Amino acid sequence: MYDNRLEIVSPGGMTDGSKIQNMDISKIPSMRRNKTISDIFNRLHYMERRGRGLTRIVESYIDSNYKPQFTSNSLSFSVTFPNKGYQNDSMVMSGQNGNLVNDEDYFMIKLYKTLATKVRWNTIEQI
Repeated sequence: MYDNRLEIVSPGGMTDGSKIQNMDISKIPSMRRNKTISDIFNRLHYMERRGRGLTRIVESYIDSNYKPQFTSNSLSFSVTFPNKGYQNDSMVMSGQNGNLVNDEDYFMIKLYKTLATKVRWNTIEQI
């Protein structure tokens, strides 16, 4: 997990040995590696049976300049999800009014957000 993207890597390439980066995502047939696990996830409503996952991922980025990247080889499959709300580190949007913050403030905000809740409250009291 990075500020500007989320990368997920899964062992095992495409079942037919092809490379996903050379394929049209909308035309890749759904193939389950483990039918038992797929059935359990479906019954728990964690997935649907239609095999629309890749298409839904692509559609979720339709309004964004950034697009997800799919890559595979014989050993692994990976997808990179760009953070659609990412701004570069030197100028970051904050608040609802669109104010920009400088590097120092950005660092303090980021540091504060990583603190445990109890530490946050102590920090607020100290401030």
